[in-house]
Amino acid sequence: MKLVQKSLSILTFLLIICSIAVASCTLEVDVVSRCTSLAKPNYESILKMTREAFPNWDESDQESWAQKMFDDPDAPRVDFANCLIDEGALCYMKFDEVSIDYKPLLVERGWANPTVWDCYWPNSKMVTTNPYK
Repeated sequence: MKLVQKSLSILTFLLIICSIAVASCTLEVDVVSRCTSLAKPNYESILKMTREAFPNWDESDQESWAQKMFDDPDAPRVDFANCLIDEGALCYMKFDEVSIDYKPLLVERGWANPTVWDCYWPNSKMVTTNPYK
C-alpha cells in the first residue's frame, strides 16, 4: 500500500512538472506569434503612430516619414526583437551605427552560440529565430 501511495505521489509530481513545461512552451509560442504579427509592416498603422507622435508636422511630412519607416528593411526585425525583449527574452542585435556588441553578454548568461537577430529565453534556455532576418 505504501508503494502505491509513493508511486502515485511521484506520478502526480511528474504530471505537474510536465504541465508547467508545456504551459511555458505554449506561452513562448504565443508570444512569438504575437510579436511576429506585430512586426509585420503595415503602412496605415505606421502613419497613425507618426501622426500621434508628431501632431505638429505637416501632413506631407508625416506621410513621408511613415513611408520611410515602412520601407526600412530593418524595422520588422527590430520590432520583433524589441517585442520579445519586452517579454523577457535576451536578443542579440547588432547595428552598423551602434558599437555595442551583445554577444559576450549573452555568452556570459549561458547562451553558448548567439547569432545576430536571434533571441534567447533565459528561463527555458530556448532560442527563437527572428523570422525577419
